[in-house]
Amino acid sequence: MNESRWSQISGYDAFISYSHTLDGALARALQIGLERFAKPWYRPRALRVFRDTTNLAANPDLWSSIENALASSTWLVLMASPQAAESKWVNRELVWWLQNKSPQRVLVVLTEGELAWGKDATDGHRMTAALPPALQDAFIKEPRWVDLRWLHNLDQVDQSNPRLRECVADVAAAVREVPKDTLVGEHIRQHRRTMRLLRGGVTVLTVLLIAAIVATVIAVDQRNQAVAAQHIAIARGMMTEADRVRDHDPRGALQLGVAAKYFDGSPPVQADLQLTLTSALHFRTLRRHSGAVYGVAFVRDGRTLATASADHTVRLWDVSDRDRPRPLGPSLTGHTSWVYGLAFAPDGRTLATASADRTVRLWDVSDLARPHQLGMPLTGHTGSVYGVAFAPDGRTLATVGFDQTVRLWDLSDRDRPHQLGMPLTGHTNTVLSVAFAPDGRTLATAGDDQTVRLWDVSDRDRPHQLGMPLTGHTGSVYGVAFAPDGRTLATAGFDQTVRLWDLSDRDRPHQLGMPLTGHTNTVRAVAFAPDGRTLATASFDQTVRLWDVSNRDRPQPLDPPLTGHTNAVRAVAFAPDGRTLATASSDRTVRLWKLPHFEEFLDGGVREACLRAGGPLDKATWKLYAPGVSYQDTCAVEH
Repeated sequence: MNESRWSQISGYDAFISYSHTLDGALARALQIGLERFAKPWYRPRALRVFRDTTNLAANPDLWSSIENALASSTWLVLMASPQAAESKWVNRELVWWLQNKSPQRVLVVLTEGELAWGKDATDGHRMTAALPPALQDAFIKEPRWVDLRWLHNLDQVDQSNPRLRECVADVAAAVREVPKDTLVGEHIRQHRRTMRLLRGGVTVLTVLLIAAIVATVIAVDQRNQAVAAQHIAIARGMMTEADRVRDHDPRGALQLGVAAKYFDGSPPVQADLQLTLTSALHFRTLRRHSGAVYGVAFVRDGRTLATASADHTVRLWDVSDRDRPRPLGPSLTGHTSWVYGLAFAPDGRTLATASADRTVRLWDVSDLARPHQLGMPLTGHTGSVYGVAFAPDGRTLATVGFDQTVRLWDLSDRDRPHQLGMPLTGHTNTVLSVAFAPDGRTLATAGDDQTVRLWDVSDRDRPHQLGMPLTGHTGSVYGVAFAPDGRTLATAGFDQTVRLWDLSDRDRPHQLGMPLTGHTNTVRAVAFAPDGRTLATASFDQTVRLWDVSNRDRPQPLDPPLTGHTNAVRAVAFAPDGRTLATASSDRTVRLWKLPHFEEFLDGGVREACLRAGGPLDKATWKLYAPGVSYQDTCAVEH
């Protein structure tokens, strides 16, 4: 133990060690909670807490930066889970701590799985044990720990949640080494003091605002001011009614939104119209899974949809009538853990699914009324399998996983599949995503090592890596997709960006322009529309964004974002007709969206709203909301 070596270094009260894949949002909430709990109003934070995504600048020597942070931290807070137990970074941080500091300064926060100590941490408990190997023999007796397993979705990760606040108090009391009751009392006192100061500040600001308004009213012509106020009031009344009827009368809501924009073109009115348009785009929600939905895929004819879930099942849906989608029979069962990925073979007769149970399973879906598993599962991966993709000819299947490998499988005879040669190696961390180019000659893979790698699979018996990895992302790369012409590759990552790459010459790939930004959290998936002109991106910020990539050197966002999911959006897929989009989320639902003619959004959505509503507000409704104002065809006038 070298604890004395670091005893004079100070900087952080706590260092949070966690799995980015599982606990990214929860780790951020815990950091914020510790920094704010019992914080005096005049201090920026109550505790200094290190979390790698907030405290690390761009640095080629990542481990040195982490080691310095560990050295300057008083406590190590481990967010324990099966995923953290398998993380090489979490284990490396723990090994350093135990070599240089006391295990008595380790505080365990359990987010998933079970804590297994001593003999309990055997092979029989590995699928649920949350304790990393580095800690198996570190404690003489079971240490203090806090249970956060009840926190299942992003809606609960809110500082106002009393259960979360109670858990934060447990951790903060341990780190600050004061009784919890004392710390809670101090938190209440500081909160009351801050609110008193805030109310005083609001009073002063209110007085100043009133004085400014009075001065403005005096300076502005009274008649024009009255007209403007009347128009704003009319617009607000229309907006209020549009909000009320949006769900059951989308046509009326669109007409009211266009009329409100005629009277008041301010950003709030524009945003309200775009929200109504977005709501009109969403037309069906599929609800049958009992866990987060991780994957979604259309059959090539667009009539069938498959979804994969953390509830260990795969479901098939008949979407031939987009307005009346229905489940096809019972769910497909067989996997013993979360199903992360799935893909249909090009002929639509075979479905491949990948799971955390370390297997890939093939399903015969040629008869949708009686789908069944084909033979034994494909085994070989030594950890969770995250991605699966068919080659365009349907003869080759590619799979990627936690074991840092890419594996190719021969499906020429789908009843006797077998692995082709040795696994493809090169990634230095979990491989999360895989995609074939449309010509089947190139394979792209992406992972936690922050890189994208290209592989020449034109001779599938002798595949090899093409050149150097594609770098640029500053965090894990979760999604990868080829454009239909094969010249463009899109990637998405933890750094909240989407990047486009020119693969016209696959031996000399390069990034196209600046990263696409707009998402406010991890971007989990990407997909090109069949015509290659639109790109869809799904994010943990609960939105899906659409991008015009018809000019790939100057891609443009197609606002507004698609909203409605209440948790992280994990997968996205276009139907073959390009006018329907399916999205899958941790909120346990799949949503179907009717995509608009995005060129109609160039005027702020007025033309698209009028097109969908079938015309402007009628005269009777106009008179109800705008009495005394001459009727206008708001779909014909310029806004």
